[in-house]
Amino acid sequence: MMAQFVAAHKDEVKAIAATLDQVQTDFAGAVTAFGDDPTMATPESFFGLFKGFVAAVGKAQREIIAMARKTSTTSVAASAAVTPAAAKAAIAENRKGVADELLSSLQTGDAFKKRRSGAVRP
Repeated sequence: MMAQFVAAHKDEVKAIAATLDQVQTDFAGAVTAFGDDPTMATPESFFGLFKGFVAAVGKAQREIIAMARKTSTTSVAASAAVTPAAAKAAIAENRKGVADELLSSLQTGDAFKKRRSGAVRP
């Protein structure tokens, strides 16, 4: 039974063996190009380096994006936050503006032009 299978698929087995030889030659060339010893390197160790590198690049990219988001939200919050000194300065400016308006209305007499309407004195 096995002899019939081998006889029937002899050409396919030869093609697979030739493909395997080509893959091994290409792998040895790639390993040599990256400075490793092709007799010592396994596909798992060689391609594991690339897998680790891609994972590290992905992690670094996620960290950079998170840092950029944090920086942008921090800068927005910092620009929106009012410091106590700025709040005091705004209050003082507002008081100065109100005092200026009161003095101006007293000088021009506008403060006395408005009369109470409908108020009856006993």
